[in-house]
Amino acid sequence: DGIDIESCSDANGGYDVGWTQNGEWIAYTIEVTDTGSYSIGARVASTATTGSLHFEVDGTDVTGSMDVPNTGGWQTWATVQSKNFNLTPGLHQLKLLIDAGNFNINYFDIYHPNTQPSINLIYPAGGEDFNPGDIVNIKWGSQKINQVLIGFSTNGGKTWSLVQSGVDSKFGIYRWLVPSVNSAKCMIKIVNKDNLSLLDTTKSPFTVGQINSVNDKAIDPNSFSLDQNYPNPFNPSTTISFYLPSGGNTALKVFDIYGKEVKNLIAGYLNAGRHDINFTADKLSSGVYFYQLETSSFISTKKMLLLK
Repeated sequence: DGIDIESCSDANGGYDVGWTQNGEWIAYTIEVTDTGSYSIGARVASTATTGSLHFEVDGTDVTGSMDVPNTGGWQTWATVQSKNFNLTPGLHQLKLLIDAGNFNINYFDIYHPNTQPSINLIYPAGGEDFNPGDIVNIKWGSQKINQVLIGFSTNGGKTWSLVQSGVDSKFGIYRWLVPSVNSAKCMIKIVNKDNLSLLDTTKSPFTVGQINSVNDKAIDPNSFSLDQNYPNPFNPSTTISFYLPSGGNTALKVFDIYGKEVKNLIAGYLNAGRHDINFTADKLSSGVYFYQLETSSFISTKKMLLLK
């Protein structure tokens, strides 16, 4: 009862919980997939040093008291880190408890203690059609990265131009004005500004400009194609479409972000033509997944996002 929220200027905007008081709590249901050690980083803001909180899992205090520092303002955000604790696979109740209030909290992340910085480009995923002058939301997910550089290529990644530097990675979004180019080999690249070797790109090209007339949009009968799933992001079902110019043994598989196969959708002979395959992910957790189409002479991979 009486949860107070306000507009938030921290990561991803939205709202934070404010005007916290002693004894208040927020409960969540989490699904753990791996046994192991974890820690929590909570995003907080305060003008005092008297605030504190802790987290419980299934009624047991797992973090101990976490003190909230004076961050310098109600919208000046800092991360407080918990000690390590163990989790086992399955569904658990995670509870955030306010021990001493008078601070704001935006979000918290649960990590393995040795989690390394990572970045994953979500959109564009490849296969899209944009026009010069369009406003496109470039989206990505990241962990432990402060700022990113955004690059744009019109030749399939052979050369890159800088779209923007010094973008706050925590927001995970950048509004991009599509330039006046005509290319079917466009790609976007997101790079960790502090470590240029840590990056991600669109897995296949997208199109900018009128490359073909409307009448030429029909599928080339001599070409394979793997379309972007629709809808994307999705929950819990989406459709994966592709075209085979000839019949043959075909595999369509879904992988998680670590490359582990989570679903074998097709494994066998398919006739030539267009195929629409439904994929339901009701037993999977939110996140980035990849689907891969493979035949004896063609292989293509695209990215999709499950949001629950």
